[in-house]
Amino acid sequence: MELSRKIKRYRNVFSSVKNWPSYFLFKAGLTGSEDFTFRLSHDVNIKVPRQTLGPFRECFFDDQYLKNIDRNSLPENPVILDIGANAGYAALHFFYEFPGAAIHSFEPMAYCQELIESEQKAFPEYNWNLHKYGVWKEAGELELFTNSDDGFSTTSGVVQHNSSQHKTVIRVNTLEDFFDANPYSRIDLLKIDCEGAEYEILFNLPPHLLARFERIAMETHPTEKWNTVDMKNFLEQNGFSIIEEGEYLWATKEN
Repeated sequence: MELSRKIKRYRNVFSSVKNWPSYFLFKAGLTGSEDFTFRLSHDVNIKVPRQTLGPFRECFFDDQYLKNIDRNSLPENPVILDIGANAGYAALHFFYEFPGAAIHSFEPMAYCQELIESEQKAFPEYNWNLHKYGVWKEAGELELFTNSDDGFSTTSGVVQHNSSQHKTVIRVNTLEDFFDANPYSRIDLLKIDCEGAEYEILFNLPPHLLARFERIAMETHPTEKWNTVDMKNFLEQNGFSIIEEGEYLWATKEN
């Protein structure tokens, strides 16, 4: 499985990165630079700091969130919610595939917000809306565990990992409040990767709002109460067909 993933990753690098030889020099630490500008197909150039290279590769070269979504079933200009936006690479990958998309990214961590705002300035043509809060079952504040409360982190969540020794308090809001302010009747894709908060968010979402989602791509994170099986069962009970790979789920509403 790991070998197959790496083969697919490098195939995507060679096919989509115009300056791939320079990328491998950068990756090996031979350029002396702390960031690299990927020159991609369609004249898209994305500057990536070294510390965020992992999430970028997962989104662009592993196709982490779209790999089991039927792209042809999506409209030309889809509406996408991006919960747990992190450094913004999932949204940039969605725009790379669907330049006319309308994307709402939710990210509570200040450092990641700054990264996204920098990317928004680099791509002013994108309909990209940043919401500076986390999504939760209720509005207010929430304590997160993180491996860095003032820098980049990929483990900021409600579940404590061995590397997550810091605590930070974030502002949170609900999807109900989002829909009150943004009355979409249909969301073409929900991407959700929020380190254990996904269960509380979706399990407490009113059914009429859950029904607005046509497709869901998520990474699940086991908690003391729930795991991937619980999420899969919940989505199937609510009319979605599921593709599962480890802790990743891709759900499509059944007709």
